[in-house]
Amino acid sequence: DVSRWQGDIDWNAVAANDIQFAIIRAGYGMYESQTDSSFAKNYTDAKAAGLDVGTYWYSYAKTTEEAVKEAEVFCKVIEGCQFEYPLYVNIDDSVVSGLSNDEVEAIVDAFCSYVESKGYFIGIIGSVELMNSRFNDELLKKYAVWISQFGVPTPAFNRIYGMWQYSMSGTVSGISGAVDCNYCYDEYPEIIKNAHLNGF
Repeated sequence: DVSRWQGDIDWNAVAANDIQFAIIRAGYGMYESQTDSSFAKNYTDAKAAGLDVGTYWYSYAKTTEEAVKEAEVFCKVIEGCQFEYPLYVNIDDSVVSGLSNDEVEAIVDAFCSYVESKGYFIGIIGSVELMNSRFNDELLKKYAVWISQFGVPTPAFNRIYGMWQYSMSGTVSGISGAVDCNYCYDEYPEIIKNAHLNGF
């Protein structure tokens, strides 16, 4: 998974490195000006190189109203794109530390419900610690789950998840410096295309 922090990526080299998919940050926050400056180029070039693509939005929402505003901007930024992998909301920001579990769940549900209503396959990314301590089973069964935990042979997470971010210091040809790396366990391209979601 990448953002503007990875700089100019040679996606043909990435694809030649046996990487099958990329999750590309579209942006963060409540304003279109917070679109990731590399999103459009990363999306276009990754697709051209033959990779399957998903995307995520980094959330700072502290209320359900802010969450819906973020979701609206997210959908506007990605309009016209097709994604073989889910869209995700990243809720690992420190703003959630001052919120109750009920508040965090409501924020995530508001964001995801809005995006889902627009015909997208939506999910949540967060650390194992956050996912274990903040969310009930009912919410995590509604959306795709992408968990993050580093330096372990298997994640300390006993609920269903579709992707695991296992490293933040990976090395991939075509990308300068360290990059997050992930395993995927679900056949998202098939699921999404058959359901005619994400622009398909």
